Amino acid sequence: IDVRMLGSGRPFYIQLVNARIFPDVESLVRVQEQINASHDRVKCHRLSCVTKEQTDIVKAAQQDKNKEYRCIIRTEGEVTGEMLERLNSIRDLTLDQDTPLRVLHRRTPLLRKRRILSVNARLLTEKEVAMVTNDSTTFSKRLLVAEVVSESGTYIKEFAHGDFGRTSPCVGSILGVRCDILSLDVVGLKIAWPPPPPASPDKGQSEMGE
Repeated sequence: IDVRMLGSGRPFYIQLVNARIFPDVESLVRVQEQINASHDRVKCHRLSCVTKEQTDIVKAAQQDKNKEYRCIIRTEGEVTGEMLERLNSIRDLTLDQDTPLRVLHRRTPLLRKRRILSVNARLLTEKEVAMVTNDSTTFSKRLLVAEVVSESGTYIKEFAHGDFGRTSPCVGSILGVRCDILSLDVVGLKIAWPPPPPASPDKGQSEMGE
């Protein structure tokens, strides 16, 4: 499944090496407008100039910041209120995560410790189920929407279904039923980006962010 980046978006920066012209506000606005007009699914906003030192904010966030996700999970059996309470009671849960099978061809095999800070899950309403499947009777108590706050670097898809035992514990093991993930959105990333513009940027080399 494709993961959407919602909320305020994903921070990024672009390095300009040996730049001969330093972008001003007007030129950045034009670049932003051209990017946004070229694609209907990817947009950028608040393009601005930052210093090389300020890019450390983004680098640090890759390891130190928490992320907020929203996902739709399908279970093989019906989910009861007691099962939901068990899932929603998660606070600061430590996971053992082996490199997922889906990325094993390009990532080093490694066992990682990652944390799930909280889970807030509920069953989809009848109207919401009808938007996901035509068989609303079968799946009326088998579709969950879960808001998950996790440590950066956590594989959320694998937290849902367990990846054949490579992520433990997982939503499936906590509920006691097999699970699969139907959709996943990043809805929040706690990072102040871009920072305030520098007073006197170095024109020899600069960075453009978000």
